[in-house]
Amino acid sequence: MTSSTSLSYEVYSHTITLMDNLKRQCTCSKCNGKFVNIKTFRAHSKKIHNTHAEISDTHREQPEIVRESKELLKKTLILNQSLHEGTNRTVKDAIAEHLFIFSSNNGMSKTALSQYLYHEKCVLPQPNNLPSTYCEAVTIIQPYLMPIEKFKCCTNDCKIFPISSTILACPDCNESLVFSNNRNKKTFQYMPIVPRIVRWYGTRNLAKILYANKLNTTGRLSSYTDGNIFRQQMTDGVFKDQQQQNCVPLALFADGVNPNKNQTVQKSIWPLIITWITLPQEMRYILGPMMLAGIVPGYGRKEPKSLDPYINVLVDELLSNIECNLYDAYTDAPVNVKIALLQYLCDIPAFSKLLHCSGQAAIRACFFCKDTGVHSSSVNKVLHISNREFLPTDSPFRKDKTLFAKKTEEVAPKPQAYSREEEMEIRKEYDKKKNNNQKCKLQKETGFKGIHPLHRLPYFDRVHQMQPDGMHTLADVISNILDLITGKSDGPKVRQCEKDYNRFKETWPKRPSLSTTECERPSKQAKKSSVDTAVPEPTPKAPPLPAAPWLLTKQDVKLADNRAKSVKYPKGFDYTPADHFTRAWTLRTMHGKQQFVTKNIAAWCIRGLLAKPQEETLFNLFEVIKRLTQPSYTTEQLQGLIEDTSTAVLISQTHLLHHIPEGYEDYGPLYDRWLYPLERANSWVTRQILQHGHEESTVMQTYRIYDWSSHNILSGEIINYSRQTSLCRLAEKVNSIHHQDISTASTKRFILQSEDLSILKDNYNNIYDQNYELFDIDPVVTYLKFSQRQDAELKRQIFFSTTEHQTTASRSHDYCVSVSHRTNRRFGTISKIFKHNHLDKATMWVKLEMFPIPEQSGLFLVTDDRKIDTHIFSFDKISNPVVFASEDNKIWFLNV
Repeated sequence: MTSSTSLSYEVYSHTITLMDNLKRQCTCSKCNGKFVNIKTFRAHSKKIHNTHAEISDTHREQPEIVRESKELLKKTLILNQSLHEGTNRTVKDAIAEHLFIFSSNNGMSKTALSQYLYHEKCVLPQPNNLPSTYCEAVTIIQPYLMPIEKFKCCTNDCKIFPISSTILACPDCNESLVFSNNRNKKTFQYMPIVPRIVRWYGTRNLAKILYANKLNTTGRLSSYTDGNIFRQQMTDGVFKDQQQQNCVPLALFADGVNPNKNQTVQKSIWPLIITWITLPQEMRYILGPMMLAGIVPGYGRKEPKSLDPYINVLVDELLSNIECNLYDAYTDAPVNVKIALLQYLCDIPAFSKLLHCSGQAAIRACFFCKDTGVHSSSVNKVLHISNREFLPTDSPFRKDKTLFAKKTEEVAPKPQAYSREEEMEIRKEYDKKKNNNQKCKLQKETGFKGIHPLHRLPYFDRVHQMQPDGMHTLADVISNILDLITGKSDGPKVRQCEKDYNRFKETWPKRPSLSTTECERPSKQAKKSSVDTAVPEPTPKAPPLPAAPWLLTKQDVKLADNRAKSVKYPKGFDYTPADHFTRAWTLRTMHGKQQFVTKNIAAWCIRGLLAKPQEETLFNLFEVIKRLTQPSYTTEQLQGLIEDTSTAVLISQTHLLHHIPEGYEDYGPLYDRWLYPLERANSWVTRQILQHGHEESTVMQTYRIYDWSSHNILSGEIINYSRQTSLCRLAEKVNSIHHQDISTASTKRFILQSEDLSILKDNYNNIYDQNYELFDIDPVVTYLKFSQRQDAELKRQIFFSTTEHQTTASRSHDYCVSVSHRTNRRFGTISKIFKHNHLDKATMWVKLEMFPIPEQSGLFLVTDDRKIDTHIFSFDKISNPVVFASEDNKIWFLNV
């Protein structure tokens, strides 16, 4: 199979970037950066040097994004035209705004956009140049869209072929590729990665971001670039002797999704998403900089049997462009750039399909070590009962012979991973096996299948390029724990499993006593005659299960639900107060489950309801989960995290938890590689599907438009956009565009009361080390209903609101914050937010209604539910909004 991705993009990147003044900048040694009129470029090329003529001839074979043609010039002139007489807004501005709304909206149809364009064209002053339909708008920008390569595919996913190929049947399985009317049964559209990287380097505002220092020296581990793997790649790996800004490390995400809103109609498509690792996190995980490479199609209701043919297309492109020459607009010079795929971000089923490993239910299911599970017939699951092997050799739990499933002292060392050489030998041996039975046997023993396409990359190293999926793993642990203590997953099978391993004897199920009287076997004739007249005997009810130390009683569950209903959440939580223990679906999302535990809400709701040993063990697990999800770490914080995690995992039996903290020093913290933004990109894919039967091609067409629109916004070419999205806010930051801040909306000016003015005077005295009098302070302030603040560690905006303004009725709670006041930690609700000018400097202040000084009660702080005074603090000194709850006239502060 040949792919046009094997073509080198060196010609485009070495020579030219289309400029707004319709000139080309030639960066060869003869021209030395001279700008040449685009209309006379060919004549200039032949006159200056023969090499230019060769470039011009070769240029015709390059992707459409870099072709020079009369059509491109015509479209450029159209885009630069004024929308109508008397305005500075161009046709490009209008088209980009409309297409961005169309492509970022949830399933907006082409017909709806055409109607909107037609209506606006009629309303604008006449005559005007606004296109009146979707097709007309797309036709104008067509030369600027990224190229797409089309393939026809075998329905069994054996091979794929260029759409222009004359092959009509798969040579491997003889399955026809087309229907009787010569329409392809299955197609795949691939959008190359390298042209988008070329475009990024060719845009000055975006290229300058690459020159930010990626290697921090603060000692805190906060991203992938702080880990040992990236540093090793820079010193001895694929990026050796390469400047940091000229390295393009990429990560691949693949996952299967059902594009149908009706879940009973099953279908599976697999988007392939590429992220640029060294971009800032707030930019890297936004669709646009996060690149959709293609969508692997299923066939009918079946998911693709193999991803290999589609991954081969990506690998071909990467192999052709491991090292390429591009034009860097920031330095205005050609640069040598290296591109490498160094990270794989998938869940366990996707890892299994992508990297040819066993599934999550296999005996050898762990991708990261040689641990072998044990199948339990009682619960029909594979259990990992060797968790103590991960403990330090001097741990007292290793010597215990009663508490754990293995009733012996644990002396086995920590299981190690297969080396790269060992794994390759196993995979080669698998491919040499003569039949499926032999292959299946080897797979069960080792957990590996055969060679996959990613092995073609010279720098591929599975063990050092894949990490455990923390998002699904932690969500599963939390769900399993909550279901167990509330009795949802407890039952005879669980109790029988405990009996199999001789644990918790008092909880074993009691079987009903059988009658000792013998019954005669009825004859066949008696059976036949009594079929219509016999009344079935009722099945005897199984005796109730004995009480278990890990179970909450019905009264306890009701109390936990009442506590959960009293919790008050600020903005940023995925749920509202509800009876989360009875109705588990109220914790709708995986992120919501994580917040429920890491913000100490679950611990507060069930405090005092379990026996002390079980509560202490469970709270230790919650604390470890909280530490695992921190945004950054110091070396000291990492030292005990692995050991504490290994101890906490002893109760959850989730083997994969062991490997999550082990990779922090190599890959960076879990917070930097969550799958949440990638799952949101999958959601965008499903929302763009309006024409069923052609889901993949529909999405790829819409994504090409979104890619062009988002690039124009990020590059600063389009400034005035009506829709405020995360991409638009990021563009404002990248291009230093200052719009009206959200906090200044609907503001009013007031005069401070004398007592508040006195407090403000004292604060200014402390700040400036002066002795101001009351008349030195301007009493006029600007009140704000709400405001936002950037959290550098969490890398996102934090929302603050006053008691007078609430966002929605379901979240109408006070915003409570903590602050250090006179050597004590105090809490209060935000009464006022105001801006005050002093010495020509505007400062944000908050007025808090203060609770009494809290006292420590276990993991929480508690105080009386009453306000005793008010005080004014600097906006920068208060904490982020905290989660708090009320019970028995007490206020409990949870996540402090």
